[in-house]
Amino acid sequence: MQSWTGLCVLAALWSLAWVVGWISGVEDGWAFAAAGLVLLGCASWARRSAIRNAPPRHL
Repeated sequence: MQSWTGLCVLAALWSLAWVVGWISGVEDGWAFAAAGLVLLGCASWARRSAIRNAPPRHL
């Protein structure tokens, strides 16, 4: 689950960086931002599935 959380954070930072680049005038920044948002959605779905399918822990 930690790897999916890391991937979510990385994809969110990727998207944010390219949105800022797009706003400041980087050509094709919107395409990279859209790709990052798709990756963020996939990683979020995988993280949620990993949490839901994890066996319960009894301490």
